[in-house]
Amino acid sequence: MPKAKSEKQNDQMRSWDIPAPDPPKPEVRTRKPYYPDALDEDDERIAQKVYEAITTCSGQALLSLSSARCLVDLYGAEVVNSTLGRVLAQRIST
Repeated sequence: MPKAKSEKQNDQMRSWDIPAPDPPKPEVRTRKPYYPDALDEDDERIAQKVYEAITTCSGQALLSLSSARCLVDLYGAEVVNSTLGRVLAQRIST
């Protein structure tokens, strides 16, 4: 009988346990759904460059200017410009 009593005490103690707090959620970057307006001067120049490069390389409009602006806004002009440079260098070398 003492065994059953100790199990009951353990169950009661468990009900008082405080749950661990949820880990903090990472910051989520959001983007505008549509970019009809130009970005600032440097960012807009990179967006235009990406848009023109994709259109020239593919022969068709696979990327809209709005989407190019979104990429620049979301990832930053430096990242987009360096990625474009690597992709174009690979296309030239193959």
